[in-house]
Amino acid sequence: MTSVSVVDYIFAEVRTPGAMEELDSYLKLGEDSLEAVQRMPLRKFNHEQCGYLVDKLEVVVSRARLFFEVLEAKISHKSNRLFVDIAKQVEIFKLQLALAKQIETFVQGCCKDSWIQSAMTLTNVWEYVASLGFNLELCKIAFCTEYAATGGLTLDEVVDIHKAEVEFVKEKASADADTLIKKVEDIFTFPSLSSDNEKVLASYLIRRHKQVKPVLDIGISGSFSGGVGFFKNIMEWLEPEWLKSEARLGTGASGTVVRSTWLGIPVAMKTFYATNQVDDFMKEVEILSPLRHPNVMSLFSCAKDRRRCSIVMELMDDDLQKVIMDKCMIPPFPILEAVDIMLQIGEGVNYLHNQMIVHRDLKAMN
Repeated sequence: MTSVSVVDYIFAEVRTPGAMEELDSYLKLGEDSLEAVQRMPLRKFNHEQCGYLVDKLEVVVSRARLFFEVLEAKISHKSNRLFVDIAKQVEIFKLQLALAKQIETFVQGCCKDSWIQSAMTLTNVWEYVASLGFNLELCKIAFCTEYAATGGLTLDEVVDIHKAEVEFVKEKASADADTLIKKVEDIFTFPSLSSDNEKVLASYLIRRHKQVKPVLDIGISGSFSGGVGFFKNIMEWLEPEWLKSEARLGTGASGTVVRSTWLGIPVAMKTFYATNQVDDFMKEVEILSPLRHPNVMSLFSCAKDRRRCSIVMELMDDDLQKVIMDKCMIPPFPILEAVDIMLQIGEGVNYLHNQMIVHRDLKAMN
């Protein structure tokens, strides 16, 4: 029987064709994403949270580069101290790249000129920011050679890291909230500098930022004002300059979904026509209205009269099933794209579970 030492095994694993090249390619893509974020223009909101993520990503990418160089040097010198699971490191480098891409998208959204529209879905998302920071911190620890050699953190250590990230991000989010309110107040202080749509959206944004839940108006109109609060009745809510229907997206058992524009924002409007669906409408609004997460579809507004109930939601480009079918490839996604999709779905579902919400129908079509 031939015996193989641990060191021989590790060197054999390291010398797997393309292993180091694969690590290097993921690292370079992560560095490119960091550079893209650093070149972005001035952030219009969430300045503190964006800065926190960018600074943390910079540290992680720097640690990853140093780790790679140390690993490469040990391989070239055939060091007998090389106890590294390369397969595990490939996964960590993939995670680091997926996080870098998510941060790039998040910061880009906070830099848009149409910042009020963007802020509709990217404020009150401190849980998401904390989750990104937590995962970045784990990546940073994983890129320490001591960790790579010994293997892991205890559960208590992981819990402590998560608590620290949450508390730190809450402070950043609180500062961003104060800045946002002052920025919105300027719209009303200098009304000539903003359009009517921007003023309405600014009012809505403040209410949404405070996470005001929908309250049923029992007045004559029977309107359901939702988080907006300034919609007095269904007719006012359907004024052409506020909501413009464009094309039908689909019809199902519970209602019809139409592509629309609401106060200049592309949206999807779901309408329930049957009187026996009022309870379904009310339940859906109650569940969706307080949710604030980039990986969970946002509810913007809703209305109800005697004939129908409608919900205005964030418009998605497509569902995952359609994207897979359109690609018609096996596998349909490159591994990095697949990791990014899975991570984002996981982030959204984890957020729902933390809100005590169970999806119960999680599939590509949804």
